[in-house]
Amino acid sequence: MVSEPTYSDPRDAGALAPVQEEAPVNPVLLVHRALRGRYVPAAVCAVVFGIIGAIVGWSITQPLFASQGWIRAFPRQPRVLYETEENKMLPMFDAFVRSQADLMRSRRVIDLALNEPALREAGWPPAPEGVQQLIDALEVSAARGSELINVTVMHTNPQKAQAAANAVLTAFMRYQEEQESLSATDRERRLRENQQLLSAELRTIRESILRASEQFGGGDPDMLLRARSEQLARIDSMLSDPRLAMSSDAAPGGAPVPDAELSPEELARFDQRLAGLLTQRQNIDLEIQSKSMRLGDSHRDMRALRERRDSLSATIDRRVDELRAAPGRVGDGVALDAANADPAATLQHYQSMRNRLTAEIRDLARARMEIRSLRDREEETETRLADTNKALEVIRVEDEIIRGGRVRIQQRAATPLQPAKDRRMALAAGGFIGGSGAAVGLFVLASFVQRRLRYADELQSVNEMLPLIGVVPEARSDDAEEAQLITIALHHIRNNLLLMRQRNGSRGTVYLITSAVQGEGKTTLGIALSASFAQAGYSTTLVDCDFVGRGMTRELSLDDRPGLADVLSGTPADQGLHPSHIDGLKLMPAGQNKDNYALRMTIEEIRPVIDDLRRKSDIVIVDTGPILGSLEVGLLAQISDAVVLVSARGTGVRLVNAAVDNARRYCKSGVSMVFNRAHHHDLTTSASYCSVHSRNEDEQPARQRKAATDRGRLVRCLAPAESASQDNGTHTP
Repeated sequence: MVSEPTYSDPRDAGALAPVQEEAPVNPVLLVHRALRGRYVPAAVCAVVFGIIGAIVGWSITQPLFASQGWIRAFPRQPRVLYETEENKMLPMFDAFVRSQADLMRSRRVIDLALNEPALREAGWPPAPEGVQQLIDALEVSAARGSELINVTVMHTNPQKAQAAANAVLTAFMRYQEEQESLSATDRERRLRENQQLLSAELRTIRESILRASEQFGGGDPDMLLRARSEQLARIDSMLSDPRLAMSSDAAPGGAPVPDAELSPEELARFDQRLAGLLTQRQNIDLEIQSKSMRLGDSHRDMRALRERRDSLSATIDRRVDELRAAPGRVGDGVALDAANADPAATLQHYQSMRNRLTAEIRDLARARMEIRSLRDREEETETRLADTNKALEVIRVEDEIIRGGRVRIQQRAATPLQPAKDRRMALAAGGFIGGSGAAVGLFVLASFVQRRLRYADELQSVNEMLPLIGVVPEARSDDAEEAQLITIALHHIRNNLLLMRQRNGSRGTVYLITSAVQGEGKTTLGIALSASFAQAGYSTTLVDCDFVGRGMTRELSLDDRPGLADVLSGTPADQGLHPSHIDGLKLMPAGQNKDNYALRMTIEEIRPVIDDLRRKSDIVIVDTGPILGSLEVGLLAQISDAVVLVSARGTGVRLVNAAVDNARRYCKSGVSMVFNRAHHHDLTTSASYCSVHSRNEDEQPARQRKAATDRGRLVRCLAPAESASQDNGTHTP
């Protein structure tokens, strides 16, 4: 056996796979890893999906045509004659303009617009669909401080846009006319009703005044009150006259003797008839004074009053003459002589007259207050009636201006010639970008949903991966240059395994070759590594412990030879070993026993066999079944010095993770990985220590077109001499 330095220091073995600090995830790098090797199909799909997205984006919308009209709001209206609220400067004009703009978007205006014949002829759909379309298409705006309101309708059809804009303008003006007409008509109706009520109220008040005046002869209460007050004062004066007291003392029971030169008013104090005539004349004078303010002197009522006064004055004069011509008597047949006079009756007569005048004055004061209140109401009602009549006159004169309102159509909408908004190009570009991104996203998503190993450096991101000791490229053709790269990769793996080998005295090193699933190339790698170790001068034994797959046994045509199963059954170990055409390489197939010996194999049975092979060889390579499904892997891993886990390109990441976990659990000494069937450029572009960057190796040797495949060459080189001579007659290593 060839001795070679070994490394038992774990730090030396770990130097092959230095532990790196976790770096922040680079999303660009993630996308690159997902698309690496798929850029061409991803680009093709991106172009196809992008074109589809661009077509969809172009056709999903249509260009919009904008038709605009203008409404003008006037801060004040012209007037014909009178100043009204409408022709005054409108306060808060900006708020008024904004309110009109909001009103144009109201449902009432929209409904009126849909009833326009021009809009229906243009093909606009009826309600309710047409209502929502018009609301969505209508835009109303008003600049701050401006008198103009912009009305814009956006539609894919320019004729419909124009018809809709004009319909909205017409509907808005119709609505304004209705509101102004209703307002003016309602105002005029209310004014006329108020006029009738005030006229009736005024008539009632005047009738009340007339009835109150007729209670006292139709005269002025103030003048009547003054006259009665004067009469009361005279009665009080007579009652306080000393002569009446003296006559009463000189002739008890007699009346006072008046002077023959007394005035009619003084005589009236002693004659009730004369007093009544004077009172009637005073009432007539008061009535004449009152009516003279409203009637002329030639009016028939005035003439009748004057005639009555003249007749009454003549009667008063005759009565005064009678009183003066009758000596010793006062009116009403009362004697003035002391014998016939009754002073007590005279005094009682004056007191009765005073009481009557006092009551009459009290009634006159109440009547005066009532008449004054009625006069005030009459004046107030006349003022209100005059205001009402003026308001009706203003409406009559300013009717046309009032009904016109403060808004007018400044400019109607015209048919647009060019689209105002065309998003087809932008949507087509967005659709192309979106479609391309979707295609790329599908590739990226597929790589994450069904994650599979495709490149060697991806092993570094899977489950805190084990050290990667080699990358074996895929044998795609009979190219000698590719075969040379495979050979270099195998030798590279051999050297790394030797560096990782721990010192074990004079005993050989056992390497267990396994994989996550069947078909990842572990058998081929085991055969190739055995040849590589043998060519390097190490005595090597290749053992097939895959009792189910029996891959190495079949590849090397050793099905009829005794092997491991036979040795475990009692056959001597030497009979289970077979030579090959490579010096230093011996083969132990699975054996002639076709049963699945792994079902009953124990570690006590397999350990002596492996230990015997350790003593006879420097290197023992054990080929087993997949680690996730074979029973023998767990037993052999415990007695092996190292486990080599082979993962081929295309293997699922979940399976690799599971295989790594099992390998770590089974083998306590050391587990490493080999990436098989890698792309050829993965060896030259990856940054792993297993990469091949030597251009000299890439450039030599010359291509040989009809050379055998790599696996075929390995099989022929490793086949036993006896079997090769039987099958082919000769065998050339």
